[in-house]
Amino acid sequence: MKPRTQSTLPQSDHLWTAPSPSEYYRQEHPDYFSDSESVDVVGLGEDQLKFYLDQLTTERREREFEEFARAIAEKEICPNLLPQTGPVGGGDSKTDASTYPVSEELGDRRYWASQARPANDDWAFAFSAQKTWKPKVAGDVTKITGLSRQFSRIFFLTNQPVPDKDREKWETKMRTLSGCDVRILDRTWLVDRVFKGHHVELAVAKLGLDVRMSQTKRLGPRDASREVELETLLNSLRNPDLARNDDYSLAESYLEAAKLACSLERPRIEVDGLFIQARHLAEKSRHPGLALRAHYQHAWRSYFWFDDPNETERIYEAMEPLLEQIGTGEECELFSNICSVLQAAKLLRQHEIADEREEARVDRLRARFTALAADATRPNTALFAKTLLVRLGLKESLGDKQRMGEMLDAYLECFRQSKGLGTYPLLRFVDAIEGIGEFLCSLPNYNAFQNEVQQLIVERCGVRETGHRQLNYGIQLLTNKRYREAVSQLSKARFNLAHEETLLESGKASLALGAVYGDLELRWASRAAYLGAAHIALYSVESMRANPKRGFDCVMRLAWTELQLGRIAPFLAWRNFAHGLANQVKASGQSTEDVTEELERQDGCLGCLFLKLAPEHAAELKWLPPTLDEMGLASSRIALLYSLGESSVIEAEQSASPAEIQDLVESWKEQPAYSQIRNSTVGETRPASLYEATIFGVKYRIRCANELGAQIYAETILGMLESAFADAKWESFAFVVDTVDLSIVSKAGGVNPPKIDPALLGMESQELVWGTGMIDWMRNKPQEYAQHLYGLLTDILLFTTIDSQNDIEQELAAWKAGGVFERACSTGRTFTALLDLIGANKYDINNWLATPSS
Repeated sequence: MKPRTQSTLPQSDHLWTAPSPSEYYRQEHPDYFSDSESVDVVGLGEDQLKFYLDQLTTERREREFEEFARAIAEKEICPNLLPQTGPVGGGDSKTDASTYPVSEELGDRRYWASQARPANDDWAFAFSAQKTWKPKVAGDVTKITGLSRQFSRIFFLTNQPVPDKDREKWETKMRTLSGCDVRILDRTWLVDRVFKGHHVELAVAKLGLDVRMSQTKRLGPRDASREVELETLLNSLRNPDLARNDDYSLAESYLEAAKLACSLERPRIEVDGLFIQARHLAEKSRHPGLALRAHYQHAWRSYFWFDDPNETERIYEAMEPLLEQIGTGEECELFSNICSVLQAAKLLRQHEIADEREEARVDRLRARFTALAADATRPNTALFAKTLLVRLGLKESLGDKQRMGEMLDAYLECFRQSKGLGTYPLLRFVDAIEGIGEFLCSLPNYNAFQNEVQQLIVERCGVRETGHRQLNYGIQLLTNKRYREAVSQLSKARFNLAHEETLLESGKASLALGAVYGDLELRWASRAAYLGAAHIALYSVESMRANPKRGFDCVMRLAWTELQLGRIAPFLAWRNFAHGLANQVKASGQSTEDVTEELERQDGCLGCLFLKLAPEHAAELKWLPPTLDEMGLASSRIALLYSLGESSVIEAEQSASPAEIQDLVESWKEQPAYSQIRNSTVGETRPASLYEATIFGVKYRIRCANELGAQIYAETILGMLESAFADAKWESFAFVVDTVDLSIVSKAGGVNPPKIDPALLGMESQELVWGTGMIDWMRNKPQEYAQHLYGLLTDILLFTTIDSQNDIEQELAAWKAGGVFERACSTGRTFTALLDLIGANKYDINNWLATPSS
């Protein structure tokens, strides 16, 4: 027997692998993509279609093949085809189809549901399902050339395979015979265009194929709205009012239709067809700004929807002649964005381009931006162009820290100059910098840059927008393991985003803050932050159901933290909660693979803790195995039974020998978690538990009665201390005590809140005696409770160090300015989340012990 999964405590994992452009953009902007859950599945393969086409010859289904071939030709060659009206085989017209005249104006403006443009020349089409295609093509070409109407090109479509050598030979022969261009398109071409052109459903319908189609698409709410909007647009474009719609308005309509089709994730051939029509009409309108937008949107989506940097570059080359014709900062930014995309594609080895070509392209941009930046008569455009020049400089300086720092200062100067320029897109530029923030975090001036930019954003947009920036920056600092700086940014973000509209992001900041504290091994502070995040994620049924995985992640982190603190009852409470959320995750359709694995890993880690307990401490939990069994904690139950000396029970249940049980225990001890987990619990079955934390060399020990009020107060004090000192520096303090001992009880005659004698801190243990109803007092008098915690924190700081009064006052002022006290004292409010989510009784170990009396 072996443990089912490797047991290891959770570790931070910040590894990152570059996704494809479409994967990345979908992650960043899921609302830009289809929200339908699945797509229609057609059970037709290429080999099947080849077989069906071959059978048409033997089953004499020429009419079906003719309709199919004409439909494909309309999609892939030209949409303005007129079918023959006589009998099968060509009838009186001698052709199976031919082009009909379309005015240039209608050809440009009407929506033809095809990427192909209407042909202005006279083209004839012949379709054949005969086995012997050679005499058929000769006969059809002869008939067509004998007509009074002269055709410049003849297309012969056959259901037979035609070798390349034969095709070239017969096309040459027919051209010589007829004097016009002859093209032979065979079965291979038809099959290729059906699948690559996304015409599978058309083939099934026109050929009358007996192919099973399963309708599994469930239209999402965004897609439902987009479908209506797109169909309305296309209906108007199928029959445009040529007298009332000019090229400009039609181009706008095609551009909007193309964007909608792309967001609906329609076939690329359809999307490209709409974009090409929009670009063509925009160019005809002679409006540079519109032409630029049409090119830009097509280039952007070619990269971020279809992962096609080659097409993006081709479109950029088409839009580049417009560079000298545009004159606004926003238009300049479109060029800069596509240029940046192509640079990134090259850097990620998605696209190849010669260095000299890339340099020439950037030089042309720089020259235009420089000219606009020098135009003092247009301050907004000038500053916009100047900022884009800085962006170019920053990209070119990547890897050169000194130069990158200079570019960061140049950015900051641009941002300072933007005061009073209401249309300057400050947030967009800040977003772009934060997008590469992981590469900038190590710069000496990046922290000062962030602080000043955040203040500029407060003045311009308010604290909520600043909170978004602080959250992003804090996560970047966490990723770069700059934990103490991350604490400050994430704490500010948590408070600035604590509004109804941004509450979930405040929860995200709390979750990230808990991860920072965890990496710093500040478990009590970590627990408080996770509790705040869980409360936000689960504060309503609607919030929980919207994303149960988010709530599961918060609750599991709480369970892990309680396990690392050695608190069994809170661990079981959160674990039980997480198990229920796991069912919600499954019901919502979200992936549960990692959920199941983590639950099993947690079971193994709890087992490691039980194996390390001293016999007398294990005996305190002798009534716990039935509960573990009910909760599905099979591994930890076996481990506890072993520590209780109940090996015979395990042997009987597992049908295992004593040697096999011993091998199992030894394999457990080889697990990473065994060396990582603590050796004892806090003592929840005794009259009082012992909570401990060591901060800057000072050990804080709190004995608290195993009652909810005392436990909450004790964990609040330790969370507050760890949170306050999280981003402090060693050199700021000179501690003169090794240990601070406190004892917390609640009984009649106590005082709410109790007083502390600061002079005795570090000298002897102090008992803090609360009166009855301490939880109600903390809940009903939050301001007084916060003041009490503030005073306690200040007393501990003042009376455990030998720093001068002036130094202490300076440090306290810095803490106040940095929000340290607000961050620390906020831990006192987290107990309400605890009571709301799991209730008071779940904190009591007796609730989990299956004693005979229970």
